[in-house]
Amino acid sequence: MSLAGYCRRDAPWIGKHLNWGAHGLSPEVNKLVTVLTPAQRECLDFPAAGHDYWNEQTIDDVQLRYPEMDMEPYRRGLRQAGGSSAKL
Repeated sequence: MSLAGYCRRDAPWIGKHLNWGAHGLSPEVNKLVTVLTPAQRECLDFPAAGHDYWNEQTIDDVQLRYPEMDMEPYRRGLRQAGGSSAKL
């Protein structure tokens, strides 16, 4: 068991949920992620709307992963932050 976790300061969600990969593709988790609010998703370590993580590419990729998820809050956060609309 590890008592320490390391991550980038600008990406605190990395490495926190070591067992997430075992359940991340399940229909139950898929449904859960799509019905949560952005604030509730933050409890699962989704980056907040407006965070530097979000750009057109990451928004499109998450939409592909969770087709039923409303990505408008993240698009709105990107627009409000004046973020890049360029894809990687």
